[in-house]
Amino acid sequence: MFDIGFWEMLLLMALGLVILGPDKLPALAIKIGNYVGKARSMVNTFTRQMRQEVELKPNRPMTPEPKNNSPTSQEDLPLSDLKNNEVD
Repeated sequence: MFDIGFWEMLLLMALGLVILGPDKLPALAIKIGNYVGKARSMVNTFTRQMRQEVELKPNRPMTPEPKNNSPTSQEDLPLSDLKNNEVD
């Protein structure tokens, strides 16, 4: 993740031992481990939920299909009575 090798990790542990002391270093390492574990769990949960959402949604076109609004019978036509009855 951070691309830290063995020697870099050993150097960080030595610095932590000098700065924090031998009594606080194990407790800090446990806390850091717990935080990293929680963060990984949250990322995995988020990734799993996003994949489930993508799989559930059907593939549909971006634009809706046009509706057929054309009249089906003579009664549905507007002004049909004016066209059929000639005015003198």
